[in-house]
Amino acid sequence: MPKQSISVETGLSVERFRSEYFQTKTPVIIRGLFDDSPIAHVCDESSAINLFGDYELETLEEYVSKFQRDDSFVQPTQRWAFRRYLEHVKAHPATKICVREYDTPKGILDLFRVPDLCRVRPDSAVTSNLFLANASNAAQMHFDGDHRHVLLYQVFGRKRVFLVPSTSSVKLFPVLNQSWCNFQQLSDQEKSEFIAYVGGYEYLLQPGETLYFPMMMWHHMEYVDTGMSVNFRFGRSRYSDFLYKFMHADKYVQNIASVLDFDKPPHGVDADACFERIQNALKEFCPDPREKFRAMRALMKQLYQEVCLDAANCDYFIGGEDEIIAASKALSALTAQPYHVSNWLRLHGLHSMMLEVINDVRASSGKQLALNVKGVTAKL
Repeated sequence: MPKQSISVETGLSVERFRSEYFQTKTPVIIRGLFDDSPIAHVCDESSAINLFGDYELETLEEYVSKFQRDDSFVQPTQRWAFRRYLEHVKAHPATKICVREYDTPKGILDLFRVPDLCRVRPDSAVTSNLFLANASNAAQMHFDGDHRHVLLYQVFGRKRVFLVPSTSSVKLFPVLNQSWCNFQQLSDQEKSEFIAYVGGYEYLLQPGETLYFPMMMWHHMEYVDTGMSVNFRFGRSRYSDFLYKFMHADKYVQNIASVLDFDKPPHGVDADACFERIQNALKEFCPDPREKFRAMRALMKQLYQEVCLDAANCDYFIGGEDEIIAASKALSALTAQPYHVSNWLRLHGLHSMMLEVINDVRASSGKQLALNVKGVTAKL
């Protein structure tokens, strides 16, 4: 399978964006998208420091290195001024400390005009995150579990981008929404050859350029220089909104969500019927969240085989994935969390009412409340 070329556009209209990229789930590089915004004048570290050097950002260790060392994603964040972070990078050029998925501060966000492209789907909420890291830092190959489409603007510095379609998930040794292939250990030539093998895209993103990549697409980002990016996340459908709230991000959900995200799902898929089966299964109460995870995973695998044309090799790495999840405390905790009884109550629209009852009881008794649901006692 050859590596795909990524188109470069200037002056892309909403209509063309919708028909040629959004609807076809095809990434694209857009030049000049923010030329009419003040952020266009920020093109290097010096100009960034002059404008927002005193802004406080949340810094943390890059997730994968933290997980590999401690089998945990939990870590305290530190609040550093923008200027202090860049000084830290100069003093420690190999640091794994970065600013990642931090809500873009209002003062920086005010330098942008939210692109009309983000309104491609009516009433779609738009969020924004800031990324700042040193040369050689990276965001390992993963897909975003929030089911949103992304416009990523490169403010300063260069970033090498590798994109892989969701249909190639089985080739990436997926574990939930992370690839277990250690992409950073490959040479530049090996990376290019691997991207060709999986039918992906490779691009060196320059300051002033914006990358669009569709929801659920795998991506690996490497900082060639110390650099800063700001993204706009948008376009979640009603199906994706539900799956994001109640399902784990794994290759089955990833591919089903990608199919359901089309305004007209391909090859005759009945999106509403598929969605109804997922909803009905979720509404069945199970006292053991891990048992519920296994049951929902089995259903999503079945749906994956029914609605995804590329599903013939869906078991390519499944044994290793289940073993890795079971062997990791952090991953095991993640797979249990969404199926806790409080989520079941939220699914049925009862959560806010029960919280009021719980708070009243706690206020009067000072004791933790055990809730009995369908004969099963669970603590909230």
